[in-house]
Amino acid sequence: STKLSDGTIDAAVALMPRGASSKYVYSYPYYTDTCSVLVKSGSETTPLNELVIGFVQGTAGETRLKKYIEHIRHTIAGFPVMESGSIVLTNEQIAKLKEVESASADAIVFTTKAFASYPELFDALARGTVAGAVVTGAYCIRYAEEISAHGFIRHETSLGNVEYAIASAADEPAVAQLA
Repeated sequence: STKLSDGTIDAAVALMPRGASSKYVYSYPYYTDTCSVLVKSGSETTPLNELVIGFVQGTAGETRLKKYIEHIRHTIAGFPVMESGSIVLTNEQIAKLKEVESASADAIVFTTKAFASYPELFDALARGTVAGAVVTGAYCIRYAEEISAHGFIRHETSLGNVEYAIASAADEPAVAQLA
């Protein structure tokens, strides 16, 4: 996205999550991918908040994990979460949310750990440094041999979908509109 921002390129196609930045305009999604948590066999039903979950920084998986955690916290507090991940609250609801979140801060805690690459993340899962690894389907395909060799399986909880789109600079929307 740096080259897109500085004008070096006019559009980005490769795995650009739709809505990743307001600096860009996006085409309709050309690909929808699932986001999952890989675990070792036997952990596929363990609640995610009981696992240390690893993710690769700056990926769509990191974004989906954060949205999932936000969704869980707001669901527990009794507030609806819109599809986009944003919520609309009154001042009274905001005050109640602050009370509930501070009162139940110890009740549901997610422990996460960031990694620089998928090989590093998978190594940490194999060694037990983390108990779950956030991945999208595209990366499950890319690293299928490594995932299979370690016997990693998908956790029963899905983190949702990622929609990929062509992105172009907001001041040059024509390319994305063509797609």
